Amino acid sequence: MFMTLKMTSRWRLLLWFLVPVLVVCSIEVQAQLKGYTAEQLRYQLYYKVLDPAQTLSDSRWMRLEPNENSFGFTDKIYVFKLNIVNLGQQTLPVLLEVAYPLLDHLDIYEGNLAPSSQRYSLGDKKPFSDRVIKNRNFVIPADLEPNKTEIYFFRIQTTSATQFPLNIWNPVDFHEREKMLYGWYGLYFGTMLVMAMYNLFIYSSVRYSAYLWYVVYVLSMTLFQAAIEGLTFRYVWPQSLWWNSISTSFFVCTMMAGVFLFQIHFLDLKNQSPNLFLLSKVAIAVSVILIISTFIVPYQYIIKVGAVLTTSSCIIALFTGYWVWYKGYRQARYFCLAWTVLVIVGFGTVMNYVGLLPRSVFTEYSTQIGSLIEVVLLSFALAEYINYEKSMRYEAQQHALSLQKIHNEELETKVAQRTEELEVLNRKLSDLSATDQLTGLRNRRFLNTYLREELERCQQYKRPMTLMMLDIDHFKQFNDAHGHLAGDACLQAVAKCISVSLRWPGDLVARFGGEEFCVLCETDSAGAVKVAERIRGNVEQLEFRWQNQTMKVTISLGVVVKTPDAGDSIEILISCADDALYKSKAAGRNQVTFYQATCA
Repeated sequence: MFMTLKMTSRWRLLLWFLVPVLVVCSIEVQAQLKGYTAEQLRYQLYYKVLDPAQTLSDSRWMRLEPNENSFGFTDKIYVFKLNIVNLGQQTLPVLLEVAYPLLDHLDIYEGNLAPSSQRYSLGDKKPFSDRVIKNRNFVIPADLEPNKTEIYFFRIQTTSATQFPLNIWNPVDFHEREKMLYGWYGLYFGTMLVMAMYNLFIYSSVRYSAYLWYVVYVLSMTLFQAAIEGLTFRYVWPQSLWWNSISTSFFVCTMMAGVFLFQIHFLDLKNQSPNLFLLSKVAIAVSVILIISTFIVPYQYIIKVGAVLTTSSCIIALFTGYWVWYKGYRQARYFCLAWTVLVIVGFGTVMNYVGLLPRSVFTEYSTQIGSLIEVVLLSFALAEYINYEKSMRYEAQQHALSLQKIHNEELETKVAQRTEELEVLNRKLSDLSATDQLTGLRNRRFLNTYLREELERCQQYKRPMTLMMLDIDHFKQFNDAHGHLAGDACLQAVAKCISVSLRWPGDLVARFGGEEFCVLCETDSAGAVKVAERIRGNVEQLEFRWQNQTMKVTISLGVVVKTPDAGDSIEILISCADDALYKSKAAGRNQVTFYQATCA
């Protein structure tokens, strides 16, 4: 039952992480109008593909289809022409966004490609501070005059995958999209960092190497995703052009090294499958070589090899996990599920980078969604592995100690029983010594100790305390008329009635002696009046049976309310309450009298 509940809670947690998918899937990535309608704006896109030695006149313009925005890895120059017409009667402000932050060089010309025309020189090879609008993507403002065709040229040359996802934004809608998108980023990157820090903390406690390589993998994945989203260039290293140019390939390689190091330790490949262990070590060596090569070899070559390595690593990891699981290694379950999810959803991203799939919501965010699910599942896998190891160690220890426990159990049981008996007796003796046997209330001895403690506390915190002395009216005559047993029954009934009249757990009622009782509570004068009158009224209405007779009694109360100072003592407070009690008796009994003079 416990295991069922535990597994259910894990799946609930995983499903919670899937909620952001709904948010992400509502974010459009296809090039189109954003916030404006076709009745307001009409546009057409054309493009040319040039070799570095060619000029613009060497090729003809071709129509760019709506989903044709990914052109793979190429050293060619792409020039795009945007013809846009404002069909309305008013000038419309727009934002032109090229939503791919990894472009090396992006030159945007207004009107024509002449040097004298308005030009924006963008790209991740330029300092971030040069951008007109500080955004992770490339964004420029424009004002479209009514009934006029505006022409913009976009010249792209890059060593990364060539993509041209152009969006024409209404500025208000653009900023709303940014808010929603950054909400997703906050959830995704925050979760990834929390998972990394949490498991790093566990590693520092258990020193299990798989946790360390898991952290390396998660941090590399997080930084890789931040880099390809343009967030690291925007917030972390906006002036470091060289590092920004190689960071993507660097994190891809460290991510793959972390993957293989993690699976070697987590799946215990050295013992479970020596051949896969050797293959993983070769993959680690290749990853390390590529990590070093990122500082030497041009980016376009490293990233292509990195894309192939990423795909092959996922396939190897998936095959390794299922093979080890098939061989009976139970801890591989979550590992297999995690990599299955990532391979399925991440495949589209790889296909997009190499130009086999157009840029879409699936290719744009599938890796983030898949990696988020994967790191959660891998964390589950680590937790299950640690629990399994703990249970195995526990069973081994239990087996080693079983003989010793057999010899010690009887003695321990006897000692425990005897200790428990003594504790019960001590508690009973302690309780008996503090309890009045007739009424079941606390006795005078307990009252004196409790009064002293409460007095010191109220003196320290300047809190008021209320002390009430209660006496059953004409109790001697009642005793003489009905006998001592009836008197005992009367004391018990009154004691119970006083107890139920007190509503706060901290209030105390004790038998002071004979037919006298004492009530101590922390309240001011107004509260003391209510409590005292409630006790008096309840006793006045009390009826108890004795030998088929209905008996009634009343009580008189003397009350003192005081915020004690250093000169006060319990003897002074009791004396003041006693004086007030005598005044109640002298005034006719069955009433409450407050001590009016200053206690001293």
